[in-house]
Amino acid sequence: MPQSTIRVDVNARSGSTRQHSETRVQARRLRQLLEQLDEMKDARDSIISRAKRLASMEDIKPNVLRKATTFDGWTQIGPEVFEDVVNEGLLKYDRFKDDLEENAVAQEGMLVQIEVRS
Repeated sequence: MPQSTIRVDVNARSGSTRQHSETRVQARRLRQLLEQLDEMKDARDSIISRAKRLASMEDIKPNVLRKATTFDGWTQIGPEVFEDVVNEGLLKYDRFKDDLEENAVAQEGMLVQIEVRS
């Protein structure tokens, strides 16, 4: 009888060890996913920082003034006249927008993985 008791304890212990090992693997994978999520946030912060840096260095005023000088002095000028100048200036920011959208899609996928794992 003592042998069967020992055998049951060994089997119970190996099951517990296997479960503990699986838990550690899952915890490690979850930790990796959370680290990747942090890296995504850092990348997003970097994109925003670069866009802000560009915005602080850029001045569209000379382009607007150059466009304004092409009109006759008596011509009625409204904001829509400068739409092409503004759109041209905004094109520079499309790459930042695209990068942020790509980051958001990747983040959504990462959050789904984290939800599944936890």
